[in-house]
Amino acid sequence: MKERAVLFDLDGTLTDPKPGITRCIQHALAKLKRPVPSEDELLWCIGPPLQVSFPRLLGTADKGCVEQAITYYRERFSTVGLFENALYPGIPEALHELRGRGFRTFVATSKPRVFAERIVDHFHLMPLFDGVYGSELDGTRVDKGDLIAYLLTTESLDPDLAVMVGDREHDMLGGVRCGLRCVGVTYGYGSEKELTEHGALRLACAPGELVPVVEDLFRDVPGTSEATGTRFQEQFAIPGAGGIIRRFQEGEEWILLQERDKAGAPGETGLIEIPAGKIRALENIYDCLRREIQEETGLTVQWIQGESESRRVVINGYDVLSYAPYASSQNLLGAYPIMVQTFICEVEGEAATGSDESREIRWLRLSELARMLNAEPGRFYPMHLSALQRYAAERKASAI
Repeated sequence: MKERAVLFDLDGTLTDPKPGITRCIQHALAKLKRPVPSEDELLWCIGPPLQVSFPRLLGTADKGCVEQAITYYRERFSTVGLFENALYPGIPEALHELRGRGFRTFVATSKPRVFAERIVDHFHLMPLFDGVYGSELDGTRVDKGDLIAYLLTTESLDPDLAVMVGDREHDMLGGVRCGLRCVGVTYGYGSEKELTEHGALRLACAPGELVPVVEDLFRDVPGTSEATGTRFQEQFAIPGAGGIIRRFQEGEEWILLQERDKAGAPGETGLIEIPAGKIRALENIYDCLRREIQEETGLTVQWIQGESESRRVVINGYDVLSYAPYASSQNLLGAYPIMVQTFICEVEGEAATGSDESREIRWLRLSELARMLNAEPGRFYPMHLSALQRYAAERKASAI
C-alpha cells in the first residue's frame, strides 16, 4: 500500500483557540490605545496570519505599527494565551484511527512553530504526529501555500497522496495550490460556503467524520485502499465574474477600483482590482455580477454591457444562458485556478469604503488609471490587469 498523509491545520481544526487569540488581540490593541472590539467581534481573526489581521484591525499597513501590534500580541500569547485553548472532542480518537490505517499525520499551521509545538505538546498529541510545521517568528512561511510546499519537500510526500484538513479558506487555497485534496471542517470558524468556494472537496461537520471523509478521497487511488467505484473529484478552474464600473462626471470618465484584502491570499493584499467574485452553481452570471458588486461596494448595478443582447434557451430540461463578456482571463499559474469574465457596468448609489475582502474603494479618473497601468502594472491584480489595459486603450483610441 502506498504511503498516505494528512496535514492538519491547528486553530479551529484540532483546537478551539477563541479565548487565547481574541484576548491577545485585545491586549495588543489596548497597548496601542486603539478601540478594542469584543471577543465575538474578533472571531474572523481566528485562522488568518496576524500579518493579515492586524492591518485590517489597525486600519493601516504601516510595517512598524503592525510589527509592534504582533509584539504586544505575542507578549501575552507566549505566556498565557496559547493555553487559553481547548481540544475539540474526538480529535485524539480520529488521529489514532488515521495512524492505525497507515496515514502519516502532520500539523501545518501559519502559527509560529515554537508556539504550535507547545500547544500540541500541552494536549499530549505529539506522539500522534510525524511532525509539527509552522511559520517562523520573522514571518517566514506564514503563507499557507509556502508552508505546505516546504512540508511536502521536507517529508518527501507525494501531493497526490496527501490531504489538507482545515477550517478556513487559506487552508483550502494553500492545499489546492500545492496539488492536495482538501477537506473543510465546519465545526471551526469558516463557513461551508467559504470552504467549498475555495477548494474543499469534502466537508466534515465533526471530528468523528474525519476518518471516513479522508478515506473517501482515496477510494479510487490504486494501491491505497479498496476501490469502490467512486472516482476522486478532480479540481477544476473556478468561474468568476468581474465588473469594470464606470461613471461620467464633469466631462470626465471615472473607474471604480479597490484593493484586495483576502485572508486566504496575504501575498495579494493591497493589489488594485475591480469588484469581482465567484459564480455560484447554476447562477445567472449577470445576477452574480450584481450580487458581488452590491456585496463588495454597496452599489446597485443599473446597466451591464451586452446583457440586453444575451440569449436564453430552455429546452430538453436545460435552461441555457448565452452571452458575450467584454473580456475573459484564465490563470495558468497562481494561488488557485480561476477564470474571470469581465463586463462593463454602470451603477448608482454611494460606494462603501471597504468590505470583508477589499479596502480603499474609490473612483479614479480614467486618465490616471491609464497612467498607472502603463507605469506600474505590478500594482494590479493579474487576473484583472489585461481587461483594464484593453479598456483604457480602447477609450483612448475612441477619443482621438
